[in-house]
Amino acid sequence: AFSVSPTVVKVGTEITVKWETKNATKVYWQDNKEEVAPNSSKTLQPTSSTTVQLLADNGICIAKVERDIQVVKSMPWENSTIIGAGALIVEAAIIQVSALYTGTANGGIVAFQQAGTGIQGNIWLALASFLERKRKKKWGIVYDAVTKKPLARVVVRLIEVSSGKVVDTSVTDAQGLLRLYAPVGKYLVTVKHPQYNFPSTLVKETIDGGYAGVYRGEIIEIASTQTTVLISIPLDPIKLSGALKLKVQGVAFVEKIGNIGSFSILGVGLLYSSYAAIAYPHMFNYVAVSMYLLLLTAKTVLTTAHPKIAGTVKTQGGDIVSGIEIGLYDKEFMTLVYRTFTNAEGKYVFFVVGGNYRLQIMDNRYKLVLKGKQVDGIDIFQKEKNDTHRFIVEDFILSKIG
Repeated sequence: AFSVSPTVVKVGTEITVKWETKNATKVYWQDNKEEVAPNSSKTLQPTSSTTVQLLADNGICIAKVERDIQVVKSMPWENSTIIGAGALIVEAAIIQVSALYTGTANGGIVAFQQAGTGIQGNIWLALASFLERKRKKKWGIVYDAVTKKPLARVVVRLIEVSSGKVVDTSVTDAQGLLRLYAPVGKYLVTVKHPQYNFPSTLVKETIDGGYAGVYRGEIIEIASTQTTVLISIPLDPIKLSGALKLKVQGVAFVEKIGNIGSFSILGVGLLYSSYAAIAYPHMFNYVAVSMYLLLLTAKTVLTTAHPKIAGTVKTQGGDIVSGIEIGLYDKEFMTLVYRTFTNAEGKYVFFVVGGNYRLQIMDNRYKLVLKGKQVDGIDIFQKEKNDTHRFIVEDFILSKIG
């Protein structure tokens, strides 16, 4: 047996060479340069890459074994780790830029929460969003009063009326969801987004299409112990000034460049770690290659995956159907729960508590088509669990009657 540990070292690092022989009468180190004991070891401090050699002679034949020792200025897996850390630092920096843009950056982990999850493809924000949703099951929503689309990166604060203190703060994620918690008391909600006005003057009812519990600045009274503030907040878009438009474009540019930079760094890291794994076969190098593949795959999926935020209504011929009224009924009692109209692009959305529903077209000129057959409605099922809310954004086809 002949072993060298470790085989990849920095200059001046000690390594141990061990050997055990059987039936050898003479054992030589490095091409007969030095006779050594049949079973022994040596400690070396190589200054450059080299090959160590042992010869064993039993009087009949000579056996020779060799082991390569690679001397490097820095460990390959350390460099791989530094490159990967650089990519993750860039990801975190993008979040901080976005948080500064909203004017709410406090640094550290708080920046993650305040930046929202509207930065497409950010690994840290995807992780933060996943952990946040695992902990909290109820939420409200902020949306555009004109397009009815959810709004990301909206800063929402809950203020106690009696003291004027901020009780809780939330920043909406990519789906416009917000989470506010409050004990018994009376509260006001303030909303901040650089491109929108609050309260809305366009939405005047407590139900707006698929959005229930519409909030427009009135006092909220919490009667039970620590609970979730479940509201829908419409915001009116404002015309951006030239300076603000430039700022928005600047932040978007920084986010885009940061995303490209992060991708590039991860790509370089994968190439380097792959080279290191081939040149210096070692478990750490194999782990580094695996981690880079995982990070690049995750970032690619996050960048290319766009959450569906609206359903589309079309005819059997593929034409968009705009201005069509859609009703959502409670499946058990068949009572109308929500209703909305498709916009100019044939889009609609419902945001509802978990349960079983039936979606119907409230226009007698059309019938729903399911699997090639006309039907009165489409059943939508969801298990009720902790009052979880969800979007209903199914696409469907209509057939014109007559």
